[in-house]
Amino acid sequence: MLSFTRATELLRTSSAVRYSAAGVAVVGGAMGAAVLGSPAHTHVLVASTDLPAGSVLTAADFKEVDVTQPGTQSLSATQEDAVVGRQLKIELPAGALLLPADLGTFPPAGYAQVSLLLHPGQFPQDLQNGQRVGIYPMSNTEDATEAGASSAAGSLASSAAAPLTGEVLSMSPTSDSQGGTVVELLVPAAQAQSVATAASAALVGLGAGGM
Repeated sequence: MLSFTRATELLRTSSAVRYSAAGVAVVGGAMGAAVLGSPAHTHVLVASTDLPAGSVLTAADFKEVDVTQPGTQSLSATQEDAVVGRQLKIELPAGALLLPADLGTFPPAGYAQVSLLLHPGQFPQDLQNGQRVGIYPMSNTEDATEAGASSAAGSLASSAAAPLTGEVLSMSPTSDSQGGTVVELLVPAAQAQSVATAASAALVGLGAGGM
């Protein structure tokens, strides 16, 4: 049975393919018009920016694109009103065609979304969306200070305690003077309370693969 992470990887690959297909359709249509005449055109919806899983769609999140071969599953521009307010259940890169299968409930069954405010030293500098991480909750707020956080991830990773696991959904810098970052994580529902109620945490990258 596919893990949630593996399933999203396949869906992301599908998104990239349909992004490429849309681009080829536009170019191919322009070239074909010179030889075969004007092909039929369709206005479809594509992501106007990178959209993380769980996003509640607004009109600014997508735009209309004129394509010649959009595919039977694409959402046409006439369906815009039905899309606004819906939630994405996968990550969608900018330029990808929006499909009905992309819309649904997030987090998926058995998972929960939690937020952590972290500071430099509490997570790898090269951390990326979609990456699996080991999560080491900190029970003491003093452990979360910037001065003590620089070695937190390394020391905890080398400890005997097994980390909780999760997947990075998004990272957003804060405006505080300590350079904080809000990291949104997808974690198994059974671990959500332990992560959410911790004073803070340290993250360690685990590479690719299912949770």
